[in-house]
Amino acid sequence: AILFWFFGGEQLGAILGMPPAAADAPPIIGIAVLWSKPFLWFYMYFVACVAIFYAFWSWYAPHPWQNWSILMTAVILFFIYFNVQVSVAVNNWYGPFFDYVQGLMSGTTPSTDIEFYRGLADFSWLALVGMNVQVVNAFIVSHWIFRWRTAMNDYFMANWGRLRHIEGASQRIQEDTMRFSQIMEDLGSSFVQSIMTLIAFLPVMIQLQAHITELPILGAVPQPLVVAALGWCIFGTASVMLAG
Repeated sequence: AILFWFFGGEQLGAILGMPPAAADAPPIIGIAVLWSKPFLWFYMYFVACVAIFYAFWSWYAPHPWQNWSILMTAVILFFIYFNVQVSVAVNNWYGPFFDYVQGLMSGTTPSTDIEFYRGLADFSWLALVGMNVQVVNAFIVSHWIFRWRTAMNDYFMANWGRLRHIEGASQRIQEDTMRFSQIMEDLGSSFVQSIMTLIAFLPVMIQLQAHITELPILGAVPQPLVVAALGWCIFGTASVMLAG
């Protein structure tokens, strides 16, 4: 579904009157970008893919925890993606607003109080939505982790006859499942958010690198900012894996 989105799925929205934004179109500033036509098409596409996957898996291999393992996982991924897009929207707000403030301070940009407060309101709405979504996502993730621990505990209890002879088996089940789920919560959500942030900000880096042709040490390379970002991500991930 992800590959199909990048290789044609995004353009299918044009059939429903929701085409992707033109490459030379200026970004929408403020909260309105989150319900623009390209975003609405992505929401519909995401819901459709999750519904198809859930329906197939419910028929092919039904499981008592499938609502949490599929539906709630999809909700968590969507909230992470949504918060990344809020960060992109805030980044798009920075440039025009602070150019506007610089013009006010230099006396070259005429303005009214309403225009100034409208610019602040654009950021306030983005920050308000982003913070609330992040809080709700943290709440759902905590419940998701608890259900995951319960599922692991149920599995171990079903095999207790094979485990009871291990020294400290009951303690291991309680503590190890807790530690494992907490580690996966931190690493998993952070890793997914980092990947989504990298993908979302790649177009921004491509625009900014128009005036950058070289990197320190490496010299002239094509797509220097993209190469630097990807290289640093790979280096950081490999370093953490080796250190751990």
